[in-house]
Amino acid sequence: EMTDLLTAGGWAKSRLAFLEYDESNDIVVNSKKLTIAADAAANIMDYILVNGKVEVENDLVLGSASYVNGEYNFESITSIPTREIKNQTLTIAEGASVTVASDIKNLKSGDMQKQALVVAENEGTLNFNAVVEQLTVTANKGEMNINKNVTFVEDSKNLKNAVINIAEGAQVSANGKLTNKGAGTSEEDAEYAVINNNGRINNLKNDKFGKVIAGDTSTTNADSNDGIIDISANILANWKVNATTGVVSYTATKEVALADVIKSGLTELVVNGGEVTAVEKTATNGESDAIASAVAKIVIKENGGTIGSDEFDANGNRLTWRSQFPNATTVETN
Repeated sequence: EMTDLLTAGGWAKSRLAFLEYDESNDIVVNSKKLTIAADAAANIMDYILVNGKVEVENDLVLGSASYVNGEYNFESITSIPTREIKNQTLTIAEGASVTVASDIKNLKSGDMQKQALVVAENEGTLNFNAVVEQLTVTANKGEMNINKNVTFVEDSKNLKNAVINIAEGAQVSANGKLTNKGAGTSEEDAEYAVINNNGRINNLKNDKFGKVIAGDTSTTNADSNDGIIDISANILANWKVNATTGVVSYTATKEVALADVIKSGLTELVVNGGEVTAVEKTATNGESDAIASAVAKIVIKENGGTIGSDEFDANGNRLTWRSQFPNATTVETN
C-alpha cells in the first residue's frame, strides 16, 4: 500500500526518507534496515531515501532517478536542502533481482550528484543494462549480467558457484577491485567462480578456483591469475596477465596449428578429439615456430587426439610431442 501511495496519485512528488538526521552536526547518520517486499513497486527506490541496509525481495529497477548512495538537492521542498546517502547497501535475496535501467553516474553538479551503487550481497540476479560509474558488489553469490560499461571502485568478489556474464560490447573496469575466487582444495572438488567474458574486462584479480571463459572476440586483462583463463573459444583470444601468467588453457577439439599454440602463449593444452600438428625445426623454422615452450601441462581427455608426428626431421629425429612441448612436465590422461 505504501508503494502505491508513493508512486501514484497526489503523493507521486513526495519522498519518504528513512534517515536519522543529526542536527547538531548537520549530518545524516545510519537508518535501520528496510525490506522491499516481493510485491513492492519496481521503481520504489525513486521515491525513498535509505542510509542503511536495504533487503530486496522484489524485481527492483534502478537508474539515474533512484536514491542510491549520493548527494541530493531538495531545496525546493525542504528547509534542509541537501541530503547525503553514503552508507546504503543492497542485499538481493534468492529469486529477487535488481536491474539498472538507466545510467548511475558520478556527476559533480545538478540535483543528484556522486551516485554510487553498493551491493553487499547478491543471491539473486543483478542486471546492468545501463552504465554504472561507481560500483561495489561485496559478495556476488548469484548471477550478474553486465550489458553496459561498469566501473568497480571498492573491493568486490565473485564467489564460488556464482557467475558474471559480460556481453559483447560491454566493458568492465575492475581497477584491481574485483576478485574472482571460488573454493576447493583440488580440481576434483572445485567450486568455481565463473566469468563468461564476451566483452572486455580490465585489471581483474583472478584468484584460486576462479575461471574466466574468454569469448571469441573478447579482451581479458588481469592483474594476476591464480585460477584459469580458458581461451577454447578462440586460441588467439586477446588476453594479458600483468603478473604471473598462471593457467591459460585451450581445449583442442579439432585440428590446431602449432604456430597458433605458440602465438597464443597458452600454458595448458587439453586435447579432446583434436590434433596439434608437429612442425620441423629447420633453418627457416626456428624455435619460435616449432617449439611451444610456454606449455607446462598437457591433458588428454576421453576423446583422445594427436600431438606430434610419426615423421622424422632432417637429422633423423622423430617429431614427437616431446620435441614440440619440451617444458610440459605434467601429462595427464582422463
